Amino acid sequence: MRVGLNPLGASFIQLSDVEFASFMLAHELGHRTGKLIPDGSDRSNALSISNNGAVHKACFGDIPAHSSGMP
Repeated sequence: MRVGLNPLGASFIQLSDVEFASFMLAHELGHRTGKLIPDGSDRSNALSISNNGAVHKACFGDIPAHSSGMP
């Protein structure tokens, strides 16, 4: 899952199935509560990736991100 953009490209995290489901729920809950920027009409997915970064930082910060793709 992409969780951020940096000058070298995207950052990724590896999640189990349960972690992934939790991450998606947190992302969508962030939209419902107004904590995340609406990203449904962003064709580049940059806003969604930015929102994923916010969820990663807030809820999954103990899982390291990898800049060169999945480990």
